[in-house]
Amino acid sequence: MPIPSINPRPRQTPGCLQVKSPGIIRGCSQTAADYPKSLLRRIKRQVAAREHAFFAVSNPGLENLCLGQIRRLLPAARAARVTGGIEFSGRLTDCYLVNLHCSFAVRVLMRIKAFKATGFSVLEKKLSAIAWELYLPPAAAFKVKASCHKSRLYHSEAVAGRIGESIASRIGSPSDPRAPAVLTVYARLDRDRLTLSLDSSGEPLFKRGLKRHAAAAPLRETTAAAVLALAGWRPGTTLVDPMCGSGTFSLEAAMASKNIPPGWYREFAFFHWPAFRPRQWNHLRKKSLQSRVQFPRPIIHASDLDPRLVEHLAESLALHGLDDAVSVRQADFFRLKPPSKWGWLVINPPYGRRLGRQENLEKLYERMRKYIRNHWTGWHLALLTSRQGVKFFKKRTFSQHKIFHGGLQTVLVHGRIA
Repeated sequence: MPIPSINPRPRQTPGCLQVKSPGIIRGCSQTAADYPKSLLRRIKRQVAAREHAFFAVSNPGLENLCLGQIRRLLPAARAARVTGGIEFSGRLTDCYLVNLHCSFAVRVLMRIKAFKATGFSVLEKKLSAIAWELYLPPAAAFKVKASCHKSRLYHSEAVAGRIGESIASRIGSPSDPRAPAVLTVYARLDRDRLTLSLDSSGEPLFKRGLKRHAAAAPLRETTAAAVLALAGWRPGTTLVDPMCGSGTFSLEAAMASKNIPPGWYREFAFFHWPAFRPRQWNHLRKKSLQSRVQFPRPIIHASDLDPRLVEHLAESLALHGLDDAVSVRQADFFRLKPPSKWGWLVINPPYGRRLGRQENLEKLYERMRKYIRNHWTGWHLALLTSRQGVKFFKKRTFSQHKIFHGGLQTVLVHGRIA
């Protein structure tokens, strides 16, 4: 399958208009060719050529994985774990790189400004000094998301509205009120200190751009990547995904095994930034092509009882050139046999509401425990389950990690099946 074009879509950004919800701006179209040369010089000098502070938002429990990956991607950068994610420094190309390659982050924000704001008059004065035209295109479609914590300015919608008005006064007038917002400014007011950030990711990073189908209780890609990493699975080794659902484990494992970055198939909000340079982005993507792997036979084996899900996953694998790494078929887990002497058995079984009554969960897990012990000896098990499911797997044999998944606290049970 040919690799998708490495050129992002032409940068066209709608203009702006204040709509009913405070802080949301929408509008008409503008391209980089329309920027005055004097503005382009300012953008190059003050944004493109400078080092910036960035913040990679992480789900609870995945901060260390996220930090380790960012440090490997940017060995010379300052990176540290803080509440809610990872702070790191770098140039715009480093921001591109983290968006493209990071498996565990939710999104990446670029810090714009931080200052104390104890009242609306102070807020408006400070905002008026920010050169938003360096960060947002003329007449850009954007929205402001604000949160207030232990501050004198406690009304988040009012704060978002003031910020939106200030931005609109710098970057232009509205045109098309129907255009969707493509850029997001985050405002966090904590103990009267306001931090303004620009979202570089757009859609959350767990949206890899691969799946066009869904299953009940779908697993997020960031969670799947964390499960594989914590369980010790190594890209290129055998993996069985016997309750694949929409195929998140299989797709993540296939991309990692073929050395395809998690962000390869999607777009990002920074495509619309005035400082964005497609040539730099293309160079980063071309470098990732040099390590691509092709498999003579699949090393990842996905299956599910639902023929519809199996069909959708097979289509997605073929469409994105991953079918050399993954085989997929309809099958009952309790009739599967190991395809080799050892490997990783990775399972996200039903739990909670999907099983209904407690006795249903207990019956399923007891049956799973016996089947795994009798037929998968020597394999490594990675099982994502609820706290009720943990009791069926002995602590002295298996390790445990708490992982938040969709607002629920789940537990990863993993270890060698003896």
